[in-house]
Amino acid sequence: MPKFGFVSVAFGLDVAAFLIFGYKISAVIAGTSFLLDFGKIDKRNIKLSILKKIFNFGQIIITITIAGIIYNFLTNFFIINPYTTFFAVFIFTFVYLFVNVLLVCLAASLSLDLPFMYIFVDNFKGFIPNYALLAILGYLMALVYNSIGIPGIILFFIPLLIARYVFKLYSDLRESYLSTIRALVAALEAKDPYTRGHSERVSDLSVEIAREMGMKPEELENIRFMALLHDVGKIGILDTVLNKKGTLDPEEKDLIQEHPVLGSKIVEEIPFLKQCAGMVRHHHERFDGTGYPDKISGEKIPLGARIIAVADTYDAMTSNRPYRPALTKEQAKREIEQNAGCQHDPQVVKAFLRVIEWFDPREKELEALKEAAAAEST
Repeated sequence: MPKFGFVSVAFGLDVAAFLIFGYKISAVIAGTSFLLDFGKIDKRNIKLSILKKIFNFGQIIITITIAGIIYNFLTNFFIINPYTTFFAVFIFTFVYLFVNVLLVCLAASLSLDLPFMYIFVDNFKGFIPNYALLAILGYLMALVYNSIGIPGIILFFIPLLIARYVFKLYSDLRESYLSTIRALVAALEAKDPYTRGHSERVSDLSVEIAREMGMKPEELENIRFMALLHDVGKIGILDTVLNKKGTLDPEEKDLIQEHPVLGSKIVEEIPFLKQCAGMVRHHHERFDGTGYPDKISGEKIPLGARIIAVADTYDAMTSNRPYRPALTKEQAKREIEQNAGCQHDPQVVKAFLRVIEWFDPREKELEALKEAAAAEST
């Protein structure tokens, strides 16, 4: 899967086993298959791998049992014919997926300290149509088995392998997009030492501000990517200008102010981010319309760009620069609050002030470094 685990085409087999043997036997078969799968044990953390297997064993038995009981309840109250059976299989599929996804997303959410919907959108949403096709495949497998026995089942292994290949393509495509983003950020960090860690911190803070403002999980993901890439246009700026220690002259300042436009053009070449390129183009606009490159104001500036602008300003102010020392957290907060309504969106500033009380990406970064140092010394 894209981030948090593995997905299996065994769902089609679970449907077929349930229709052939009933929920009790199919639950045992599915649970045993999880216990017998030795291919995903992390030798560095055997205890965690064992706990995962026990969890998967338990959740698949619970999933099939609940779906099977509901299926049996429905079929006891309807006249059995091909139409009602197919409807009951649909209900079994729906309940199976609901319980399975609920348990897995809940476990991932608790263990990774991430919102439930973030886990769902990032990992399961794109697979739902494929699960529907697997359910139909399982239904057909059961019909074939009841007609000609096991030899007919063998014919279905090719469609199952194709389904698995489709799952893998989806995950690989997403991973290739993420690799593209990581490569662009790495290229920028190699060119501009100031941006080392800056993009990551701005991304983390932007996501938390957006979450505080109630944005949807898919919107959070877009903001995460755009914040990572907000300065990518600096790749096209001359090193002599980008790393100049003194005050920029007017021509050099104009060159620097081209980086949002260059960045948006780069982002537009990434298909799954093209529609979000405005966040990169407009992250230096000001709420009063005196920013750049287009001097737009207020809500004409994309909300994502307004959020990134606040996070970017905070991280810039709390970083040491050649021309001034870093501001303290309290000084930066006051500065941003004073500029609400002119430089920044007042609503975004309010959300930022709430978030920064409990989440500061720079403090988080320092804690991670301390933990890494402590781990190396033991």
